[in-house]
Amino acid sequence: MDVELLTKFKAVPVDATKLGHYVQWALQYFHDYTQCTNPELSITLSLDITDLRKDYDQNFSATIGASFTAYLSWRIVQAVKEIPEFNFRDVDGRWYELKNPPAYFPISTQNEERLGDFYVENSFNLDWEEFCREYRKGIEETRAGISPKVGEIATWWSNALFIGNLPHLISRFLNRSVRTDRSELTPRAL
Repeated sequence: MDVELLTKFKAVPVDATKLGHYVQWALQYFHDYTQCTNPELSITLSLDITDLRKDYDQNFSATIGASFTAYLSWRIVQAVKEIPEFNFRDVDGRWYELKNPPAYFPISTQNEERLGDFYVENSFNLDWEEFCREYRKGIEETRAGISPKVGEIATWWSNALFIGNLPHLISRFLNRSVRTDRSELTPRAL
């Protein structure tokens, strides 16, 4: 990742001496395919969203371009920004905390391509109305065939907050964590 993106994502070097023992130990394994079969953190949530739906209907649904999916995504972004470790990225062998990563969304395009994707930049700093506007704009542009630049896809996707609700998406074509050998795993230096 170049300096421009480190600045854009508000990357701050991680001081390992200020981290808890477990986090220091765990960082040796994340993002190192030679050390870990699957060094990516992937979380699937199964939640009762009844109260969230009520909150959306009562307080957020009137916003122009609002959708319940956008609301859930915005809430996830708000929660993730409170957990620094979810925003750590290994950039050229050095750990950074991204204080403002883009949020990446794969979507169904409802056209010939079937699947598309878009980013919401500055995701941690957007209020609900701003997030909703950018989210809706991303959907509309993607369905109109306007996609992120090819160069941005690899760099942004690998550093973005990935939020997807398409079933089996990871196992079908986006899993970057394929390793066939089972050699002994050893930690790498921080």
